[in-house]
Amino acid sequence: MLRPGTISTQPDRKIIFTTPYNVVRTNYIEIKNTSNRRIGFQLKCRQICFTLNQKSGSLNPGEAVLIELKTVKFEIEEAFTERVAIEWMNMPETKEEVLEEYLDGDGCRMRKNMVVEFMK
Repeated sequence: MLRPGTISTQPDRKIIFTTPYNVVRTNYIEIKNTSNRRIGFQLKCRQICFTLNQKSGSLNPGEAVLIELKTVKFEIEEAFTERVAIEWMNMPETKEEVLEEYLDGDGCRMRKNMVVEFMK
């Protein structure tokens, strides 16, 4: 089994939200497939203070996707951090219709953790 292809993200490791949090704030993560293999990806997080517009997908070589992180309204006492984990694995061409099941199954996968920082 081949090791999963590589990805790049923008930003690279950290997403920062600033006050006030009584209004909805939006930030983005761009995920790009920098390998020569088709990959499937999944984003995992607790999603207490923000929502994601897309939690999984597949990317052909060279393709990219823009994921939107949107805060919910909340009160903040002090700065804190959350995490978004991006997991990905190689995908056969025929698996688009069962993407979630395939990504939740067995197989070699890679993981990148991104910090989501909420500043006071």
